[in-house]
Amino acid sequence: MADHWSAQRGEACVAAAVDGATEGLGPFGAAARLLQGERLQLPKSGSAAGDFEAACQALTMSVHPAVLSALQAAESGVVDIRGGKICDAGALSALLAALASNASLFALRFWQCALSSDGINLLSQALPESVTSISIGAEDDGVALSPLLKLPKLTTASLRCCAVATQEALAIEASLSTNPCLISLSLFSCGLGDEGAVPLLRSLRHNSTLTFLGLASNRLSDASARAVLEAVAPESTTNEAGKSGGEAGDKEDNGAPNRALTALDLSFNLIGGPGRRTLEEATAASPALERLELAGNPCLRAGPTASLSSAARKAIAATWEALGEQQRDEETDGVASDGQLAVAAMLCERVLAGTEVRGVGGADGEAASLAEATRRRIGALVALLPAPEELCAPLAELGSMAASRGFPLSQIEAAGEVLLEALSEVLGGEFSEEAAAAWREAYASAQQEIVAKYTPGQRSEFQFAAAAAPAAAASAAGDGEEQDQVQEGGGSLADGGGE
Repeated sequence: MADHWSAQRGEACVAAAVDGATEGLGPFGAAARLLQGERLQLPKSGSAAGDFEAACQALTMSVHPAVLSALQAAESGVVDIRGGKICDAGALSALLAALASNASLFALRFWQCALSSDGINLLSQALPESVTSISIGAEDDGVALSPLLKLPKLTTASLRCCAVATQEALAIEASLSTNPCLISLSLFSCGLGDEGAVPLLRSLRHNSTLTFLGLASNRLSDASARAVLEAVAPESTTNEAGKSGGEAGDKEDNGAPNRALTALDLSFNLIGGPGRRTLEEATAASPALERLELAGNPCLRAGPTASLSSAARKAIAATWEALGEQQRDEETDGVASDGQLAVAAMLCERVLAGTEVRGVGGADGEAASLAEATRRRIGALVALLPAPEELCAPLAELGSMAASRGFPLSQIEAAGEVLLEALSEVLGGEFSEEAAAAWREAYASAQQEIVAKYTPGQRSEFQFAAAAAPAAAASAAGDGEEQDQVQEGGGSLADGGGE
C-alpha cells in the first residue's frame, strides 16, 4: 500500500510536472491543470495497467500497488479498487490518465480508499466520459460526494456506507435534479435519516430519468414514506398531505408527479404500518413504481399477516368480495343465499364434524346461526388485512374462545385446508392459484396467533393425542379384523352343525 511518504511524494511530483505557477492551486488543483495539458496524454500501451505505469513514470513517481493491481485484474470493463488509501493527487492523476486511454473501462469502484473532498472534486472534473458508473464506499465523515452526480454522462452511482450529513444530502438533491442521464442511485447506509431523505424524495417530482433509488438502512420512518407519496401522487393528494401537517400543501410549483421511478429500496429502515399503507397509496398512484423493497422494516412484523404482500392482500379481499356478489340458488343449495355464507357453512360443517366441542353445534337453527357468525368474523378479519396490528385482538379473542371450549388443535390446523376447499368449490375456476396461496399464507399466520392462546398444558395434551392417534387407529383396525374372523368362523360352525 501507499504510505504517507509516497502520498506526499506523489503530490510533489504532480506540482513539479505542472507548467506554470501552482501557488494557491493545492495538489489536487495542480492535478486538474496537469490532466488538461499534454503531459499525461501518453501513447496507448494496449492495457490500462501499462498506461498507468507509463503515467507514473512520466510523473517520476512510484507506482501505487493497489491501483496497479486493480487495473491488472479489471474484468468486463470494471475497475475495483479496495482499501488502497488513494488519497494523493499523484495516484489519482495517473489513474485518470489510464482511464482516458482505455475507453472500454466504464465502471470505477472505490472501497475504503480514503478519498478526500478534493479527490472527489478531481474525479468530477477529470473523469473520462467513457466512465458511466461509479461507486464510492465506506468513506470518512464530511467527504463531499455530490460533485460526482454532476458528471454529464454518469448513469449509475452508488455511494454506500458513507456518512452523509443533512447539508450534503441537500447538495445531492440539487445535483440529482440537474443530472440528465443518471438512472440508478444507491445511498445504502449513509445515515440520512428523514432529515436528509425527505427533501431528496420530494425532489423526484422534478426528475424524469432516475429509475432506481436505494435508501436502505438509513433510519427512515413514516415521514419518508409520506415524501414518496408526495413525489408520485397528483397535486391534489400532496395538498391533502399538507393539510395534515406536511409542507407539500403550500402553494408552489411542485412539478408533475414522478412517473420515471420503477424501483425503490427502503429495506431495513423504521417504517411502520401507517407508512406501509402510505407507500401502497404511492404504488397505486404511480403504476410505474413496480418494485418496492420493505424487508427488515417494523411494518412487516406489526402483527399477523404483516408479511403478506400488497398483491396477496388484494387477492384475498377480491376473493371475499366476489363471494359476496355470487348469489346462490336456495332451492338447489338449501344452505346459503350467497357465496360467503356458503363457504362459512361448509367450513363449520366440515371442521366441526366428529368433534365434541362445548357450546358449539346442535340443531339446524344453531348451525345456521354459527355459519352467519363465521361469515361475519371472516369478513371482519379480511377488512383488517391492511392494518395487521389491528388483527391481534380479534384473533386472540378467537383463540381464547377456542381454547376455553376445548377445540382440538388438529381441527384448527385442518381448518385452513378446509377453507381453501370451500373457496374452490364455491368459486370454481375464478379461484386462482395466486389467491389460494395468499389465503393459505394468511391462515398460517392467523393460526399462530390463535394457537398462542392455548395453555402449554393444552398444547401438550393435543400433541400427545395427535401422536397416539395413528397407533389407536391401527389397533382399532386390528380388533375389527379379528372380530370379523371370529364372526366368519362362528358362522361356518353353525352351518356345519345344521347339516
